[in-house]
Amino acid sequence: MLPPRAQDLPPSPSAIEPAARATVGAPGRPRRGVMALAALLAVVALGLAAQAVRSVLGTARTQVVSEPEASPARVGPAPGEIAPPVDVPALEGDGRVRLAALRGHPVVLNFWASWCPPCRAESGVLEAAWTRYRVRGVVVVGIDVQSDALADARAFRRTHGMTYAVGRDETGAVGRAYRITGLPTTYFIGADGRVHAPPAVGGFLGPAGARDLAQQIDAMLAQQQTMR
Repeated sequence: MLPPRAQDLPPSPSAIEPAARATVGAPGRPRRGVMALAALLAVVALGLAAQAVRSVLGTARTQVVSEPEASPARVGPAPGEIAPPVDVPALEGDGRVRLAALRGHPVVLNFWASWCPPCRAESGVLEAAWTRYRVRGVVVVGIDVQSDALADARAFRRTHGMTYAVGRDETGAVGRAYRITGLPTTYFIGADGRVHAPPAVGGFLGPAGARDLAQQIDAMLAQQQTMR
């Protein structure tokens, strides 16, 4: 038997492996490149996400730290301050309502509107206080706010038998000066023209409201006695 020719012999493993490695490795290079690029993008994305989280946390910390240091919003003129001037036309007639003309009298200054349910509910309490305390020099003044319709306000006054002075804040300037944000709002102004106490917002309702209003007025009168 003749020895087999070289071309008839099966290829040796050493001859196959380089080819196989070349065949398998050729498409692997681009794949490794894509994988490397994807890994790089992931690292960049993680870095940006971490930076964003740090930024949010930093902002939150700034807000929490600075919030207690911020000055509280003022509701209106503080007790002890001179009450802002009031000079408005009377709700009915040709007269005017001027706070300066009432210096020497404790004043209950009530902001209201006809469309305000608590204003309707407290109107009788204010009228009763006016009837009770006017002999002692206390003056109740109502201020109808700018947003109220004039005809409705006049009808409201007649319906609820308001006999104390009522002016109309036609321009809204008085409401802004007293920083009115809700109705009804009542200020207590001493005989010296200074705000006596923080404003009462929400109305003096029912017997409890009547007692609270009387206590505020009695406190103003007591202060007036000590100033003499």
